[in-house]
Amino acid sequence: MSQINKQIKKQINKKHKKNNKRNIYQIKGKINSKSQFYCFKFINITIQTEQFVFTKEKVLNFRDQCTFLIQNLILMYPHHQFNFLLLNSERKKRVNQLNKRKQQRKNKKQQNINQQQKLKLQIKKWVKLTKKTKKLKKKKFKHNQKMKSQQIHQKSQQVINILFQIYFYFQKQIQQFKAKKYIVRKIQCQI
Repeated sequence: MSQINKQIKKQINKKHKKNNKRNIYQIKGKINSKSQFYCFKFINITIQTEQFVFTKEKVLNFRDQCTFLIQNLILMYPHHQFNFLLLNSERKKRVNQLNKRKQQRKNKKQQNINQQQKLKLQIKKWVKLTKKTKKLKKKKFKHNQKMKSQQIHQKSQQVINILFQIYFYFQKQIQQFKAKKYIVRKIQCQI
């Protein structure tokens, strides 16, 4: 049974790894397609004595980047590489999301393992307690039986002693009665 369980766990882990890899490749593909679509290079250009510098503070996501580029078409050059600093924030978000999901799965697995261990410990404690209580009940039962048998023996001894006392008392009474009869007969014979 344990070997079968191990094999099943291995197969499940392989499937999870494949699914995680697929998710990563899909997200990378999406990022690459966006980077190809927004393929441009930013250059410091002076237009009407105003200098446009593209920084992280100005643009935090792709939507803001698009609006900025539409407003300033001079900055867009389709055959140049996309500035890494701008894509970096979006990639970080995606990677962080993946890491959070992985961490949540790990946490759930760990919580399940911890709960199973707690349940096993509780079951072991319960089994130990039941065994102890059964032993204690048996001991109490045996002790109670001994006490009852001792009490019964003591009562029977008391009853026997009382019966012997009554018997000896009546024996004395009978002997005294016989002695009295004997004396009365002798007295009658003498008269």
